[in-house]
Amino acid sequence: MSEISNCNNLIKADLNEKMSVATNIPKDNHAALRAGFSGLPANPRWNINKFRAWKKGRQLREALAQGQMIVR
Repeated sequence: MSEISNCNNLIKADLNEKMSVATNIPKDNHAALRAGFSGLPANPRWNINKFRAWKKGRQLREALAQGQMIVR
């Protein structure tokens, strides 16, 4: 099943001081998203939503490093 994203619910999330991304991840989980993008380990006390945000941040970092994603 494909993932469907609704463009109306996108929120700007800062990944670091120079980069941001439009995402549907709630603001409560943006810190976990930034942690994953920064390469920090996951916190074992996080709930599943924060872990998924962390994993998405890690995927974004890997895509940027491999050239699958560009910064504009």
